[in-house]
Amino acid sequence: MQVLTEEKWHQQSRELKKRIDNLLKNYFSNRSKSTKHPVIDFLFEYYSFRFSELKSWSPGIGVILTGDSASDLLKNHLYKKHNDGVTLDISKISPQRKNTISWIIDLLQQTKERSPYLGCLGLHEWAMVYGQQKTRHNLPLRMSPQQIMNFVENSRIRCTHYDAFRFFTKPAKPLNELNPTKQTRRDFEQPGCLHANMDLYKWAHKFYPWIASDIIADAFELAWRIREVDMRASPYDMSVMGYEPICIETPEGRQQYTHLQRQFFTEAQPLREKLIVAYQNIQQMLT
Repeated sequence: MQVLTEEKWHQQSRELKKRIDNLLKNYFSNRSKSTKHPVIDFLFEYYSFRFSELKSWSPGIGVILTGDSASDLLKNHLYKKHNDGVTLDISKISPQRKNTISWIIDLLQQTKERSPYLGCLGLHEWAMVYGQQKTRHNLPLRMSPQQIMNFVENSRIRCTHYDAFRFFTKPAKPLNELNPTKQTRRDFEQPGCLHANMDLYKWAHKFYPWIASDIIADAFELAWRIREVDMRASPYDMSVMGYEPICIETPEGRQQYTHLQRQFFTEAQPLREKLIVAYQNIQQMLT
């Protein structure tokens, strides 16, 4: 068990709130004006983790918080008294969730151990508008619907991520070389995939507060930057919002996308390992 002094854990709590507030202050200002944001809205709507939870500090499992103010945490039923202070109560994790923990560890480990595939070029976003007149985002397209269809049909589509593939339009699905399903996602996910690396945020917050807030915040920031690239490489034109397009229909754009994809792969792997260790710690304490 790690022990944090009152001064130390209060400092960490303040730093987290400041970090998240600084990241999102402009977003909430614009949101109050009913301005939709296809990058940040996605992080809250698709991943369904509330802003209040994102900035609510948690030490994670196996940490004892000391000092008089630690007793205030006992108002939250997920904390309990310890001889040396207050700690999260591992018994509050229901037995039914143990299988979920094993599943997540297995998914993260298998993904981490695979070689990255860096040739997808973000075509999943193109396959999501293929053959459609109405798009998912209220944004103009950089090409006509027919040009998008021609580009998709003349490109190699090899999407490995189930949650991206399931949003392909019906006529686009047969164009994918693979057929990942909810049941087989562990057999397909690989660490070069932008969506698999964005999903580290999902796996981090899924067992909040037993996963430490610093890991969740790191995963949130990474998911934010990946989502920006995801949308910049899409057929949508977000230049009016200040996002320069990554034109994957050109050799220069493909090179730029692959370079960024490799950077995200390199950055995500240590974070994936941190999550594996955190979940293994939870698993060990549950046995």
